[in-house]
Amino acid sequence: MSRLQASGLVSVRQGSGYRVHDYRIHGGMDLLGPVMEMTCSNGQQEETVRDLLTIRRAMAVAVLDRLSKGIRSEDQRRITQAIDTFGEAVERGAPPSELSEFDARILGALVAATGSPVLGLCLNPVLNALGQLPALSQAMYARPGENLVGWRLFEAWLGRPDSFPQDQILGQLEKSDLHTLRRMRGPQ
Repeated sequence: MSRLQASGLVSVRQGSGYRVHDYRIHGGMDLLGPVMEMTCSNGQQEETVRDLLTIRRAMAVAVLDRLSKGIRSEDQRRITQAIDTFGEAVERGAPPSELSEFDARILGALVAATGSPVLGLCLNPVLNALGQLPALSQAMYARPGENLVGWRLFEAWLGRPDSFPQDQILGQLEKSDLHTLRRMRGPQ
């Protein structure tokens, strides 16, 4: 009961027990995992994944905005190192589960470079929820070379944020997400 109360799902009423709250109104990011499980078991997997990918893209806007104002060289080195590690995994044919882990490290380095603990706290549950679906990893990393090209584009932008518009990166991410959703559906 204390976990439910901490999550905002129940409240104690003196003398009359507990009051149950609607998770959609009172719940927080900590509920993404359980909601993911529930919606996927109800046949709403694609819709849930689409929503999570949309949130991830919205967070990318915030990250790009923060990083466009400047990035410390040590943060840029950390990001480049994470992208290089992802590239090495792609070259050796690492499985999707491993690529997903390296991809999350890149995202973590990017969010850390913003200096925003709020963005980090928002990113973690989204990544955890996305990581619960092996089919999603299979679809996201079906063509890992394309993922690497996207990260290299981002890396180039970090070196010169004025060299091309953020919209180009966001458009590439959206295109990649659409391909991921199609792959998850399987052959039509």
